[in-house]
Amino acid sequence: MLSGDFGASLIFKSEIAPLLLGKMTASAFLVVMSMTFALVCAIPLGVWAAVHRDRWQDTASSTTSLLGVSLPDFFWGIVMILVFARWLGWLPSSGFVEPSDSFFGALRHALLPSLALGLGLMAHLTRMTRSAMTGILEQEFIRVARAKGLSERTVIWRYALANAIGPVITIAGLQIGYLFGSIIVVESLFGYTGMGWLTYQALLNRDLPLIQASVFVIAAVVMLTNLIVDLLYRAVDPRIRLG
Repeated sequence: MLSGDFGASLIFKSEIAPLLLGKMTASAFLVVMSMTFALVCAIPLGVWAAVHRDRWQDTASSTTSLLGVSLPDFFWGIVMILVFARWLGWLPSSGFVEPSDSFFGALRHALLPSLALGLGLMAHLTRMTRSAMTGILEQEFIRVARAKGLSERTVIWRYALANAIGPVITIAGLQIGYLFGSIIVVESLFGYTGMGWLTYQALLNRDLPLIQASVFVIAAVVMLTNLIVDLLYRAVDPRIRLG
């Protein structure tokens, strides 16, 4: 394990370490796209809901989040395949292209599975952003900032969100484990040959050396991500640096 020698795969008849490295690149591309999509959509939605608390905007955001949490990733994947691949024909329904061969081709093949993964994650992050922002907007320093005549945009995005972003980052880091759990189903559904697809093939064929190596890599990625999240707290929250 320490030397990187995980042995040979029983079904692929090749060394496991190079095999995992190639599949990790494919899955990393998918995870980064999913996380980017989730954060870009969830933070504005959560802020929008918190600013318009108990109004129709809050209800619309909460309903969207509830749908995202309640429906599984493979459901969204099937819907996207039917709509965007079969009916509209805009995007491919399966396959994987190396980013080094064609970045645009890799993007097209990864878009639908990343959206299917990102919708559930977006729902969790939206609810967390809304909850954190609601508490911050009731704090005394927010009333002081408004009393000083600062614009509402500055109060919301510079002061309130800066103090509420910590719990959102924590949940985003913890959801990396959720993504690696869901990626097995989503990659198999879309025929996207990444870590999830490889792990599924190993499980189907009882390839124990490959199963052990895959689980080890996924666990290591989750642990490393949580360490990075802890370190990011110092960057986003000056109070921790001073403490």
